[in-house]
Amino acid sequence: MTRVEGRGENLAVLRARFPSLATILFDLEDDPIPDLGGFDIVYAYGVLYHLADPGRAIARMWAR
Repeated sequence: MTRVEGRGENLAVLRARFPSLATILFDLEDDPIPDLGGFDIVYAYGVLYHLADPGRAIARMWAR
């Protein structure tokens, strides 16, 4: 499992609580999508309504 987070302060908490969990700091709207391999599920709960263009974000995730 890989956890992707857009806020550094949240990432610090995740790493402190779950040190064995793979975590990546990534801004879905601006950063190039990292090559993380393939996934069966992308769980984006609580993120899309915060974005200026959620459709673009979904298209970017799908393109990988």
